Amino acid sequence: MAKVHILLGGTSADLSYTDRECGTDLTNLWLDVVAVVDNSIGMTNEGLANIAANICTVFSAGTRIGTQASEPQTTRVGLVTYNVNAQQNADLNKFQSLDDLYNNVFADLSSVSTSAQSFLSTGLAAAESLFEYENFGTNRSHYKKVVIVYASSYAAGGEMDPLPVANRLKTSGVNIITVAYDQTGDGLLLKQLAEIASPRFNFSNTDNEGNTIGQVQSAMLETNCFCPSGWIQYRQNYTDHNSYRYGVCLQAVSLAANWRAAKMACANRWTNSYLVNEYNQQKHDYVLDVVQNSSGFFQPYSYHNGLNLVGGVWKWDQPGGWQQPDLKNWYNWDQGYPITSSSLTAVLNQQNNEEVATGWQNIDYYKTAVNYVCETSSCDTDNYCSSMKFLSVLLAILGIYACSAESYVDRPCGTDLSNLWLDVVLVVDNSQGMNTDRLHTVTANILSVFGSGTRIGIDETYHRTTRLGLVTYNSVATQNADLYLYQSFDEASDGIIDATRTAVDTSESYLATGLEMAERMFNEQSVNNVRSHYKRAVIVYASEYKGDGELDPLPVANRLKLSGVNIITAAYEQSGDDGLFESLSQIASPGFSFSFDYGLDGNFVGNIQGSLLQSNCFCPSDWIQYRESYSDPASARYGVCIQPVTIPASWLAAKLSCSNKQTNSNLATEFSQNKHDFIFNVAQNTTGFSPPYQYHIGLNYVSSGSWVWTQPTGSQQVPLQQPFMWLPGYPKPASTQSAVMNMQSGQGTGWQNIATMTGSYNYVCETYACDTDNYCAAE
Repeated sequence: MAKVHILLGGTSADLSYTDRECGTDLTNLWLDVVAVVDNSIGMTNEGLANIAANICTVFSAGTRIGTQASEPQTTRVGLVTYNVNAQQNADLNKFQSLDDLYNNVFADLSSVSTSAQSFLSTGLAAAESLFEYENFGTNRSHYKKVVIVYASSYAAGGEMDPLPVANRLKTSGVNIITVAYDQTGDGLLLKQLAEIASPRFNFSNTDNEGNTIGQVQSAMLETNCFCPSGWIQYRQNYTDHNSYRYGVCLQAVSLAANWRAAKMACANRWTNSYLVNEYNQQKHDYVLDVVQNSSGFFQPYSYHNGLNLVGGVWKWDQPGGWQQPDLKNWYNWDQGYPITSSSLTAVLNQQNNEEVATGWQNIDYYKTAVNYVCETSSCDTDNYCSSMKFLSVLLAILGIYACSAESYVDRPCGTDLSNLWLDVVLVVDNSQGMNTDRLHTVTANILSVFGSGTRIGIDETYHRTTRLGLVTYNSVATQNADLYLYQSFDEASDGIIDATRTAVDTSESYLATGLEMAERMFNEQSVNNVRSHYKRAVIVYASEYKGDGELDPLPVANRLKLSGVNIITAAYEQSGDDGLFESLSQIASPGFSFSFDYGLDGNFVGNIQGSLLQSNCFCPSDWIQYRESYSDPASARYGVCIQPVTIPASWLAAKLSCSNKQTNSNLATEFSQNKHDFIFNVAQNTTGFSPPYQYHIGLNYVSSGSWVWTQPTGSQQVPLQQPFMWLPGYPKPASTQSAVMNMQSGQGTGWQNIATMTGSYNYVCETYACDTDNYCAAE
């Protein structure tokens, strides 16, 4: 089938109808930079003075130097000089203002050394060490790193060859900018430094003199323009990784969904993300290249893009609250499309022949389930990306546990929606108060919530699956699907769409009837079977809250919660009914009550998914889940479980006992004051612990000469970092006292080191929570 490409003659594209460019605001530069400066005799004093001026001018366009608690968009600058050896003149935390930078850089580069030898490898190695040690345990680990080399000569070969060190840096994600201070003028140094520089980041002080500052600044801005993990940066040429890059990131998603669900799923993948826009042929072809090189996409290629019909005008999807741009200038419709139909209001790309090319076809908003491509803005000087967002995405993509030597924090609850293992009943109001249009948004919400790869149904070979039941209610409740009916996402999608197609012809809406039906389903289908250890959740979609006596929803909600069921509520308020959210909060589990907002539906999906993930994060019997506040059971929970043991033992015996209690269990760690205090609260509230409180924890001294925290068998022990909670006078020499216990001192406890095999005390064990990353079998 032929495609229709239309370019309106004599017109130019609207300036706003172009893809976003990388940020160029040097005042908002956020990098970690090390200047590596040759101060051998060959550089000359004049050359050093010029370099000092160059460095200071590069950062004089308003760039914030140092770190600021209230402003993340800052740049740290370190300084290394080298000749036969390297010297660290300034670590990454020394300069806390532009004045600091000026004063110290000009002082440190005031005169050359007495050495004629110049080994760049030593300077690069010093920069490598500086990055390694000064990004450890900081909140800047997601900041991009840059080395700026100012060299007067290039010595290669043998142990002093700079190329291996440069390659290590670049492989670790560091960009290298080189500036050749060529003493001979033959251009050889520029060519030599090109080997170690990142592509296109190789400059000379003699080439286009006066532009070196701008070239270095542009290279830093380009470095500060990047995509989150799992996203691909849009560039001018897919096959040329060094071609011009846009401030746009793409992600191909191989989880089939209808267009509406795909739109909502994209909105939840990153801040300000949406279904992909194709403003021109170049972008269209690039998206196809991404699809061709993504697993889970197969010929004939078929995938949603962001084009949709709004008020009779074709528009491109945008983040909630942003204006959607009208389709302009260039079209890629397949022949015969768009078909005029009030129901065919969304668009996908479809391959129609053996030639690998795709064209647009308009489709039904809800019916056609295919893969899709999302788009978001790159992280750059106009768009700061926080470490917490990076952490959540990395956890979702890689399944990383945070309790590791690289991240001194406690393990979070699992976030892998593809491994959700729950029994869930959807309780949907289908009265006239909800109305048909709102029912369709409920349908889209449900499909988006479970459309991130969650396995629906029962799989005898894989335990991490979720069963979905469906109840609709108005004056009475109807069981549309029990917990055994849907055995795939496609089955669930078809069944839910069919059951929620139209609102019924009654204005009566009694939530109590829907909750009672859900309660019966759990009692009959989730108890005394192979899934009785699975956590259960009810998701309520309601347009009003009413009923008293037998129709009061609160008593049945309380029964459900007392039996261990979590209730998530979604308020779809009618005009003039501002109290619905507050009313539903009475029946919801703490923190699980939400309100639909037509401008923030992507966050609405994420809130419900987050509640499901929290429901799927729990501890085995007799273990206590570590949370942000001991006194607030509704506070944020970690993927860590604590068990106090009231059988006194030596430290070594306690360690062995803990490791045998569960898979992945060990003596408790105390990475923070909060965790230390939480464990003390647990001890205070456990029968068998009494003042003065004394109990073993997992800190111990190892032969390598450092204090470390025990970890589950097979995992690397975690080196001790601040905060330290030693009692005064501790630690004592560790040769015979290499274990640690908590000893009460005043109103709290502190650490003191003891022998590993003498002295018997209570102890506290720790293990992983049961969650999407850690399936727990029935006990």
